[in-house]
Amino acid sequence: MTTLDHEPDDQTEAGLPIQAGLGTLNNSTTTPEIGDLRNEALRRKERLIRLRKQARGETSTQSTDSTESGDLPKPIFRNYRPVSDVLKPGQLPDSSMVNLDVHVSEQLEAAKAQAVVDEVNLFNLAPRKPDWDLKRGVEKKLRKLERRTQRVIAELIRERLKNSESNLDVAVNQQPTPFTRTKN
Repeated sequence: MTTLDHEPDDQTEAGLPIQAGLGTLNNSTTTPEIGDLRNEALRRKERLIRLRKQARGETSTQSTDSTESGDLPKPIFRNYRPVSDVLKPGQLPDSSMVNLDVHVSEQLEAAKAQAVVDEVNLFNLAPRKPDWDLKRGVEKKLRKLERRTQRVIAELIRERLKNSESNLDVAVNQQPTPFTRTKN
């Protein structure tokens, strides 16, 4: 709470008495704006209180008077039945059970339709070689290198044909064997 709540109405913040009806001070150095400032501060305080109540979900129709009058919230008994007759009106009625058999049977039928057995792929079951990931990373580079190798071989064949101007079959047969990988 602010000091405005605890100040007497006949004095200002400086402790000087206010003239009756004018809202000004006896001191000539102060201005008549102090009464206006006090009213503005009170309006601002009330507005902040309303905003806090709205933020908490309280409506403006509810006031602090209802809490001061001693109204306490009534207990609601969900988990047990009260013994006292005074507390029985706070007991919730028994809830009805929902029949889930229809929903469960529909889901089971849908699951049976999707349960098609996949064929077992032997490549997925067989263990991979320890260097399979290295080979996978190098494959792209090897393809690029293979294309370059094929171009160079074609150029060498063309050069031999130009130099020898001989039989095409002889030039093709003299070409070096292309790079082939051997499996270990």
